[in-house]
Formats: sequence, C-alpha cells, structure tokens
Amino acid sequence: MPAVKTADQATDVALSFLKKSGWSFARALSAHEKNGSWVVQVDVGALTFQAGTLKVNARTGAIIEYDIPKPFAV
Repeated sequence: MPAVKTADQATDVALSFLKKSGWSFARALSAHEKNGSWVVQVDVGALTFQAGTLKVNARTGAIIEYDIPKPFAV
C-alpha cells in the first residue's frame, strides 16, 4: 500500500476498509494525524449515529487498529 499523506487519503482508506467489511452506510466525520498514524472518526449507523474510530499507518496505508460498534440485532 502507498504512503498516506493527507486526511483525504486516510479517509479513503478507512471508508474502503469499512465498505469491504460490510459497513455500507459508513461516512467519515474527521481525520487527523497523530504519531505517524491517521486517526479517522466515522459514523457507521444507518438510522442512528454510531461512532467508530480507525487508525491508518501513514507510512504503509494499512489499517492498524479500529473500534467499530457492533450492529444492532433486529
């Protein structure tokens, strides 16, 4: 994966990861760089707000950590 140099690139990586993982309603809220990683805040709720966070390695573009709420049981 290529280096991630901007917040837009970090957001694209995070949203791509979420969509491949089945979170089709994900939308980015913010992204900022911290200690060599991009921290991307997202909303993954289809009907209600459900905040999540992903960390993207700035050098490799890999997702190194994420905290996404489990979907509601229907």
